[in-house]
Amino acid sequence: MKKLLILPLLASIFSFNACKQQQLTILPGAVVSKDGTDDGLKNVKHEFNDATRTDEGIKFSLSSDVLFPSNSSYLTEKAKVELNKVIKLLKEQKGKKIRIDGHTDATGEEKYNIWLSEKRAASVQKFLEDGGFPSSRISTNGLGPNKPIADNKTAEGRQKNRRVEIVILK
Repeated sequence: MKKLLILPLLASIFSFNACKQQQLTILPGAVVSKDGTDDGLKNVKHEFNDATRTDEGIKFSLSSDVLFPSNSSYLTEKAKVELNKVIKLLKEQKGKKIRIDGHTDATGEEKYNIWLSEKRAASVQKFLEDGGFPSSRISTNGLGPNKPIADNKTAEGRQKNRRVEIVILK
């Protein structure tokens, strides 16, 4: 009879311990993201395939051909769709600062291209601010044609150079 009473008692003790969740301890200063990376890179890559980890943080590009009409800093409807994805991502990056870098190809005068890249970065900044991302966490650069990623001698290269890069800073 005693054996019959002890067996259910032992079974309940083992099942209680098996179902007990372990406590997760996070050390001060540690960063944890829901995608398992320390900076959320997988989440960014999910929306922007070219996202990479750099010394500064996570960087990804948006084509200026998608964002703006030719020689303009006014956002297209496609741009607003893409930038709404950016806003959603940034809301998950609690407290992080970003930098918006505008780039152009090398056609035309350099002074005009730098001005245009500054205006484009400012347009992206305004859209993000209007979407709820704090202006105190945004900086911009207009780099014009000074940091090409492709050859400006070809149409394909010039198209790649016309871009806005967003860096989620560490």
